[in-house]
Amino acid sequence: MGESFYQVAPETGNTGVKMRHRSQVVGANTVLQRNMLPVDRIVTYRGMASSFRTIGIGATTQGVFNVRNSSASAVYVAIRRLSVQMDATAALLTVAPLVVARHYTGNPTFTGGSAITKVPFDSALASSAEVLIRGATAVDGTSGDLGPPADGSFVKAWQQWTMRMHTTTTTGGQVRMPDQSLIPSLARRDPVVLRPGVGEALYVFINAVNAADNPNTNNWILNVAWEEYTL
Repeated sequence: MGESFYQVAPETGNTGVKMRHRSQVVGANTVLQRNMLPVDRIVTYRGMASSFRTIGIGATTQGVFNVRNSSASAVYVAIRRLSVQMDATAALLTVAPLVVARHYTGNPTFTGGSAITKVPFDSALASSAEVLIRGATAVDGTSGDLGPPADGSFVKAWQQWTMRMHTTTTTGGQVRMPDQSLIPSLARRDPVVLRPGVGEALYVFINAVNAADNPNTNNWILNVAWEEYTL
């Protein structure tokens, strides 16, 4: 069995297109097997990013994170993982904070907060400058409010309860909470896609029933993992 190629009849002004194939003898016949590569997209970047530890602000809403693929972008952004963790160091006496993820279209503009460094899975790859990650603060252990954009339109995509301590008088030690996903778990295989040339974003904010449900004793961390690709 060996590899070779054959040449398609030329078009006008062309000398023909070479097609790769493998040959195999079946009985007395030499059979050509065309070499087909199933390429449906070209991955240009795989990355991850994590917010700084963000402190609650004692308000009913607090914007903490967003992922934006601007309308000037030429790449698709496939969100594989978007998660939140919260550690409360004081009792929350009413309702646990609710974390909400919105999907924005219409090229929303986020002006609050601070840009978060994108970390590649492979340092040889570079992320598009039009893929932007922002958090509420740029320093661990400080508070901030990213705030929603003034433009664009949105729908609620996902919401998730976080942990709540009813009392700090316990004998069981620290309360631990696993990562809370803000997109469906199937997105690891079939990701949420922010398309190029459209201006789409995911915006995450804390929605507390009472301002006292998100005090400065709540510590928030957001994480995201994504791919960028072209077709």
